[in-house]
Amino acid sequence: MLNFGGIRAQIPKGDIRIANLYEVSPFENSLVFIQLKGSELKKALQRFTDKANAPMAGVEMTYRNSRPVKILVQHAPIDDNRIYKLVTLDFIAKGGDNLLKDIQFESAEYTSMVFRDFLIEEIITINNENRLVDGNLEGRVTIERQP
Repeated sequence: MLNFGGIRAQIPKGDIRIANLYEVSPFENSLVFIQLKGSELKKALQRFTDKANAPMAGVEMTYRNSRPVKILVQHAPIDDNRIYKLVTLDFIAKGGDNLLKDIQFESAEYTSMVFRDFLIEEIITINNENRLVDGNLEGRVTIERQP
């Protein structure tokens, strides 16, 4: 889970340079690994609207009348009692942008890995494996219109 304010630029088509990743993530935000109950994850995600939400991987949300009506994690409904793993930024874990405000964590592991450095390492790995970065849309957000 990221925040749109923390993503400051798009990565242009073509070769990706380290300077591009500094533009995308100019802050020194570090990664945090959180474990939380499904009920808490659901509470956080139900705060979002179709216009006020956050970039996330592994989550599919359907909105109707601006409110979430269907939330899936890894293609399945959230189990209130299951423990989910969430990777986010220290800014968000500490309450930034109110994305996780009042959400109870089972645990939170704060790391020294800066998000931008993680991106750089991933791009280097992808390049070394002669793979291309896939920029395809995944359809994680659906907005249903009320008849």
